[in-house]
Amino acid sequence: SAAERDTSHATRSAETAAGDGQVRELSGAFGRYRIIRQLGQGGMGAVYLAHDTELDRQVALKVPHFSRQDDPQVLQRFLREARAAATIQHPNLCPIYDVGEIGGVHYMTMAYIEGHLVSEYIRPGKRQPERQTAGLIRKLALALQEAHTHGIVHRDLSPTNVCITRRGEPVI
Repeated sequence: SAAERDTSHATRSAETAAGDGQVRELSGAFGRYRIIRQLGQGGMGAVYLAHDTELDRQVALKVPHFSRQDDPQVLQRFLREARAAATIQHPNLCPIYDVGEIGGVHYMTMAYIEGHLVSEYIRPGKRQPERQTAGLIRKLALALQEAHTHGIVHRDLSPTNVCITRRGEPVI
């Protein structure tokens, strides 16, 4: 079946190490998503630019690093927070589109935000304009407040997890 082909291909393309949960790299087809390129990788997982072939749009596809040794509650928390985040609508929070598992690889898709990471603007010894910085922090604080009212705590907030859109708006 097509689902079996997708699952088999996803498992091969993810090159998941036996039981360690470390996804080395996705490529090609991953279920309904076509992987374009890796956007970044960190301690929590990897993020890819992908094309959603069903809805014909670009998405950011996040593959968290889970292992068989992780507490089952880690996966349950991931799924619970993804579901909760999918209900939030805020201009400074990246919308969640999908969450699931393909070939044993868990994933989440969200809007692909074109722009630059806050980390790209930070330079040692270079001060940022105070008014602009205060405005950025205010918008991020309001976005986090909205997430907190829905029971969501961002566990990895950093300059590499905030994007400034082409219009100059921050998005977590």
